[in-house]
Amino acid sequence: MALGIAVGRLAVAGRTDRGAPISRRLGRGVMSWRIASASAIGTSHVTAGKPCQDNSVHALIEGREGPILAAAVCDGAGSAAHSEVGSWLAGQNLLELIFVHFTENGALDQTDRPKALGWVTEIAERIAAHARALGPEVRDYACTLLVAILGPTSTVFFQVGDGAMVVSHGSEDG
Repeated sequence: MALGIAVGRLAVAGRTDRGAPISRRLGRGVMSWRIASASAIGTSHVTAGKPCQDNSVHALIEGREGPILAAAVCDGAGSAAHSEVGSWLAGQNLLELIFVHFTENGALDQTDRPKALGWVTEIAERIAAHARALGPEVRDYACTLLVAILGPTSTVFFQVGDGAMVVSHGSEDG
C-alpha cells in the first residue's frame, strides 16, 4: 500500500523558499492536479475467493487559503472478514470530515496531530456503529489509512497502520 505524490518542476516568480521543508513547498504554485488511482485484487485474494480490499478517495476542496487536495488510500486487513467495507467506510468518512473542516473555514495550518487524531477517532466510532448495526465484530472491518492533504502553503500527512507515503521529484529521484 502506498500513496505517492509527484512533484513536478514549478517555475514560480519570486519564489524564495527553496530551502523550506517539502511540507511547506508541496502545493505551492499548483493550479491544477492530475489524479490517478488504481486497485488490483491480489492473486492470494483471488485464490481464497476474497474481494479486493483496497480503496482510494480524493477530493478537491475550496478552502480559505485556496484549493485543497485531500487524498487517501485504505487497505483492508486480509484477516478481517469485512475489511473491504472497512476500507470504503474509512475513506468516505475521512473525506466528509475533511470537507466539513475546510468548508467551515478551517485552515491547513489548523490540521495538526490533535485534529488528525480526532478524525481517526470519529472514523473508528462510525465503523464501530456500522458493526453494531450490521455485525459481526468491529475488528472484522480493520483497515489501514494513509492520508495526504495538500494546500497552497503547506501539506499534512498522517497514517494509521502500515504502508508508505512517497513524495517524488521525478527525474531528481534517480
